[in-house]
Amino acid sequence: LLFSSNANTTIVVALIEDKIVGFTQYSIMNINRLYQSTPALYIDEMYVLPEFRYQNIGKKLFHFLAKVAAEKKYNRLEWWVVQGNTQAEDFYLGLGAIPFPEYKVWRLKEEGLQKLSSCNSTAYVDV
Repeated sequence: LLFSSNANTTIVVALIEDKIVGFTQYSIMNINRLYQSTPALYIDEMYVLPEFRYQNIGKKLFHFLAKVAAEKKYNRLEWWVVQGNTQAEDFYLGLGAIPFPEYKVWRLKEEGLQKLSSCNSTAYVDV
């Protein structure tokens, strides 16, 4: 584990013979996101080197995260996957995870962010 025990973001590395072969970075969501009343563990990133895939490293990282979430009484693990990444989707389904099709991710990128931030309309909430 990297970072202090009270940090909101943690990195866990997978080692084989002192070589980092994978990692996961996770955060704790303490907000009432999607009407959930207890915190959740959000997986920000997970990666296993290609030559070390299919050796249960990803599964062991997920097992570790599930154990953390269960011990701390978080209500879920949550992460995103790029649409069309069927290899990852099959892996997640094999873990017992389910997709969350009711919601889509929305994003404002540079041009849209600049345009909206410079808008003087009173129709927007004042923050």
